[in-house]
Amino acid sequence: MESKAAVLICLVLCAVFCGSNAGCPAYWTQNGNSCYRYIGLPQTYARAESVCKMFAGCGESGRGIGHILSLNTPTENQFAFGMLANIFGEIPPAPAWLGLSDMNPNQEFMWSDGTRPTYNAWGPNSPSQNHNSNCAIFGELLAPRWMDVGCEEEFPYICEMPARSEFTCPERADPGAAPVPVILKNPNEPRVVRYPDGLPKPQH
Repeated sequence: MESKAAVLICLVLCAVFCGSNAGCPAYWTQNGNSCYRYIGLPQTYARAESVCKMFAGCGESGRGIGHILSLNTPTENQFAFGMLANIFGEIPPAPAWLGLSDMNPNQEFMWSDGTRPTYNAWGPNSPSQNHNSNCAIFGELLAPRWMDVGCEEEFPYICEMPARSEFTCPERADPGAAPVPVILKNPNEPRVVRYPDGLPKPQH
């Protein structure tokens, strides 16, 4: 009986851990149909978004398929908050950018992937009426609540991109495909974000 229980436990753990990153590159965490990666080097909102846009799978054209994360359901909101809490080892975790801003002609909050919010978790007194607070972060609160801040402030962030079944580049990949950033040795607190030669690099 004990051996059957042990086998069952092994199968459950394998289902959780063996398949958890089936559609994501190394150092990315899969949740649903998306891959997430925490970048610990604080950046302005624009710089963070430009870094996330560098990430792409082979065959992807343009600037890549990544963005600062978008949160479309309470479950995804809780997942991202839990990811930050796990990285920082405390609740509330330190603030981090969300891919949400109202820097558009209609001055309405939109996700950086171009979609309109279908769900929100604004904290108390947010969003404010301050015209200089055009971007959003996870506030330093005990619950996953959002607050608006100035876009020129610097925070760490989580990049999100669609989960794919294959991220390995063939030897002769399309030269027009978006390049894949070099994997960081320490994904949680990178001091330098390294990219292949020729790509823009974050300024320190």
